[in-house]
Amino acid sequence: DNGLEERVVCGSPDTVTRRLGDLMEVTGASTAVLSLRQPAGPSHEAVCDAISLLSREVLPSLVERFSSIGST
Repeated sequence: DNGLEERVVCGSPDTVTRRLGDLMEVTGASTAVLSLRQPAGPSHEAVCDAISLLSREVLPSLVERFSSIGST
């Protein structure tokens, strides 16, 4: 076991939304640092597509899930 399953989040927008949301909830984090490009990793175009998916499908769901935190 190399621990990657606990440290790497990848998959469909639904999977990424669920995993990031669960990690943020468990850790109490209000921010996340994402690395979308690694040496010998996906092309620039693929990274741009991933960023687009994050902005369209993942981030809005996370904002909705956590929007009530800190509100009274």
